[in-house]
Amino acid sequence: MRLVLVILFAATTAFAQNNLIIFSSNAGLFNAKIEGFSSDEGFKQEIKINTITKDTFDVAITLQNGNLSLKRKIFLLEKAKPVKNKEFVYSLELNQETKKLKLVFVTAIDIKPLPDPLLPAKPAEDTTYKWRNNVFGTLFELKEGKPIFYFNLPKSGICTEGMKQTDLDLGISFLKRTVVDMEKYQYAQEIVKSNCITCKQLETILKSVSYELDKLKLVKDAYITLVDKKELKTLDASFRFESSKKEFADMLSDPSKMIPATNKITCTKAIKDSLVQELVSNTRLFSTDYERFKFMKEKAAGLCFTSVQFKNILTIFLHDREKLDLTKLFYNNITDKENLSVLNEVFSYPESVINLETFLKTN
Repeated sequence: MRLVLVILFAATTAFAQNNLIIFSSNAGLFNAKIEGFSSDEGFKQEIKINTITKDTFDVAITLQNGNLSLKRKIFLLEKAKPVKNKEFVYSLELNQETKKLKLVFVTAIDIKPLPDPLLPAKPAEDTTYKWRNNVFGTLFELKEGKPIFYFNLPKSGICTEGMKQTDLDLGISFLKRTVVDMEKYQYAQEIVKSNCITCKQLETILKSVSYELDKLKLVKDAYITLVDKKELKTLDASFRFESSKKEFADMLSDPSKMIPATNKITCTKAIKDSLVQELVSNTRLFSTDYERFKFMKEKAAGLCFTSVQFKNILTIFLHDREKLDLTKLFYNNITDKENLSVLNEVFSYPESVINLETFLKTN
């Protein structure tokens, strides 16, 4: 019994201590000493002294430059009464006018012992989510952690049935595990552009997207690949705000607004190679594909190119997505459309080439 009492007393006294933290707010680096303790790590911005059993003691502070010092009594008390297992925080402040130091009490917080063990035991069953391989149905594969979506549209370019349920489930699961909203929209866009889908499937995809504006853009992105365009009105319930519902209603009243745009131009003669090189040089000045695309869309919409000239422009872009979108936008700007197959060489993935070939067959 006596041994038990001794152990309990030792355990109690082990936590019957207080800590002291002093940080310099504007006095620079300093050193602090109290009786029985010292800061042996040189001059610091913040000094912490642990396991202090006294509640009243003197502290001596010296600045690194050695010109100023401070000695004063510290009270580790709350409402004039001794406390245990508290961490007292003081601020060391320098009065710039009087060139004097002072210690200002900031706060006192409870010291909470660390859990034992530090890490909880591993559960008997691993509940963490893991992808079992790098290929997910016929929807996409992971390369260096990034999804590469397969192009699943029929060669005829005409959709007659929606995507496989297994592929849709994989896509929704991946979207739910995507944290960044911009990436979530980009991946959802890849899904609806690369697969035939029904309005019911599109409704499910829209639920995985946070912003109303992104949902509206996804409806436009998916319009070409929708199997049952007559059911578009059922998507009205996917929008919460009246402004979004109104814009969606405008889209329904004029479906042509959902068809990917092409420049309104008729081209028979291409511009000179020197002008193309100047355009390429100016486009290279931008650091992202988004900015390059925007620049081309604004500055080159009225210019005509040969297939080879346009190929040189596409080599500036990094991602297949922007290369494809720019080609579709500038389709009417190409003077020799029969030679557009030369663009195949600029794409990184065969799915992108199939996407382009399908577009050319349907335009």
